[in-house]
Amino acid sequence: MTPNKNLNKLKSGLGTDGMQSNMLREGKEGMLIRSSHLEGGEENVDYMQLLFKNNAEIASKLFSGRLGGSRKLGYILPEHQADLAIFDYLPRTPISASTIFGNIFFGLSGLPCDVMTRGEFRIRDYKLLQVSEEVIKANAVEQAKKLWSNFD
Repeated sequence: MTPNKNLNKLKSGLGTDGMQSNMLREGKEGMLIRSSHLEGGEENVDYMQLLFKNNAEIASKLFSGRLGGSRKLGYILPEHQADLAIFDYLPRTPISASTIFGNIFFGLSGLPCDVMTRGEFRIRDYKLLQVSEEVIKANAVEQAKKLWSNFD
């Protein structure tokens, strides 16, 4: 990771490098890099803002036309598409303005128990509802075989 000299000039969001897809873990790892004082650990990075504010604004700008009209993303507000990830979480410390970062990035490191998109449950009690996980995994294995055959 190299220092981002344009961090305050450009709208930056939080993303992954493709090695894993857990955005909460990315925020946690970013914070750990920042705290370690390693090169690339920008001191002024607000990972909560990157994930919850900037990502929503970037996604709304890029995808709102594809969602049918001008629906915005990332907030539970009128005119927004309120997608929800619900976690089964018992905090180990009181949740306050000073502890919310730790509770989110360290406490919610697992998978959500329920997920709603466009007003419908897609995952309930950790189980996919509209698709078969076994079928998806089997298809992924077949696609991986095809991909890797290009490198043999």
